[in-house]
Amino acid sequence: MSDIDYIIVGRDVGEAQYHLVGGSFLEADTDPGGTPLDVIHIGKLIARMSEREGVERCATEHEIEQIKRAMRVDSVPPGQFSKAQEEAIWAQTEVEVLFETRTPGATQASDDNKRILVVPADGTLKAALDALEMPAPGDYFDPPLTYPVDKNLMLGHLLDQIVEIAVEAPEPSNLATMSWTDIKKHFADRFEARLSDAAHQGDVDQVGAYHRAVGIYATNMCR
Repeated sequence: MSDIDYIIVGRDVGEAQYHLVGGSFLEADTDPGGTPLDVIHIGKLIARMSEREGVERCATEHEIEQIKRAMRVDSVPPGQFSKAQEEAIWAQTEVEVLFETRTPGATQASDDNKRILVVPADGTLKAALDALEMPAPGDYFDPPLTYPVDKNLMLGHLLDQIVEIAVEAPEPSNLATMSWTDIKKHFADRFEARLSDAAHQGDVDQVGAYHRAVGIYATNMCR
């Protein structure tokens, strides 16, 4: 095993290295158009393949190559590899696509279901967990195993609730004498109180959040 711990993950939106154009793989930095090979494309391929039946229920070599080119190598913690090192590890990576099955029985209770849980390579989950900067009890932390785009999507999803917090903020008794700085602090305190309460309702610490994310990804909630 390498002296540097690393993981191999899907490329986030906006981080594609290759685009699929007419069946060919072109470098993203040439702005070739086509389809960026990232986590969205991996999900699209899996959704498409899940509809196949019988002998067609398999992945083609070209689809497997698309998935591989939609993945990247990250050191744990990040920034320890040169581009050449990342490319060398990526080139030696093999992608295998397995299909889960459901064989109907006489009744649903007798259906034969096969579910595949993928256990990562040795040490990679522990290495990522060890690299987490543990906050003090009760403090906030960056949710593990999330992409930056997840935060942007959640902010958009919560926009109405955020606006509601602002609209429902009580009028200060000394509004007439408040400065703009005082007013901004009034709203900031209001947001902090409401969002802090919401953040702690789940009562999940950073390690628990990490294990939760691993469990979600391993069992694929869409099933």
